[in-house]
Amino acid sequence: MKKNKLYLGFSILFIIIIIIYGIYSFMNHDYVKLNDKDLEIVYDAYNENNIKIPFLNLVSKDIDIVNKDIKDFANSYIDNNSTSNMLNINYLFSRSGKILSVVIICINSDTLGSPDMMFRTYNINLVDNTIISDEELLDYYGYDEKHIQKNIDNYFLDYYNNSSLEKNGCNYDCFIKDKNNYYNGLDDVSYYVKNNKLYVYINMSYKMDFMENNYYSKNNYMFLIK
Repeated sequence: MKKNKLYLGFSILFIIIIIIYGIYSFMNHDYVKLNDKDLEIVYDAYNENNIKIPFLNLVSKDIDIVNKDIKDFANSYIDNNSTSNMLNINYLFSRSGKILSVVIICINSDTLGSPDMMFRTYNINLVDNTIISDEELLDYYGYDEKHIQKNIDNYFLDYYNNSSLEKNGCNYDCFIKDKNNYYNGLDDVSYYVKNNKLYVYINMSYKMDFMENNYYSKNNYMFLIK
């Protein structure tokens, strides 16, 4: 009788282990459908003279659209910039579970003032290689646009409070007025996912006379949404 109970106990334990392993395998199954299995999920399509352009090594109609858009976006700056040493294009990518995020970072120093910082992000659902819209991404994280704007306002205020602008005669209204000359609200925001956390990039001039470039570059110009 004891042997039967012991055998039954081991059988139940074995079944539980199999079920747990099955659930773990299912949850961690790699759905990625690579175009070229010998290459990384994102690799350099072009890398010369401060210009590095990515290519998404995935298969779907949406991915074809993304790769074309990346190329067109980069070329729009390359074609309009006569001095290549004044233009820097780079990219970052991050995979968080089934979300792949790619950001194109364009720094154009061929301006009359501070460098223009332009960002473009792409978020991909790796289950079916489809584009995740901004609305879908915000819904996924349980945020709305008001929450995003409040976070951005807090980052601007935090920078101002940690700067010497007030001592130099520029109060917060002066600082925000300047930001509003370059920042067009959420239309200038791009969303990026890293380590399962949501970040935003903001297209604007990070003015050298405000020393913002040094401040924000420490975190690759990423603003964590909390």
